Amino acid sequence: MRAAVFETFGGPIEIAEVADPNPGKDGVVVAVEANGVCRSDWHGWIGHDPSIALPHVPGH
Repeated sequence: MRAAVFETFGGPIEIAEVADPNPGKDGVVVAVEANGVCRSDWHGWIGHDPSIALPHVPGH
């Protein structure tokens, strides 16, 4: 699937091919047509959230 990805904090956000998600036993995968970036995504991108591992696909 295609996703926005950043590989460094504060670095460029690029559209890249990433592995399809594995939703687990009771989960689902939905086709997303559009997405926004919120303030918590910005904090993750800038490096304020220590739980963010790189590379990272923002969104929730």
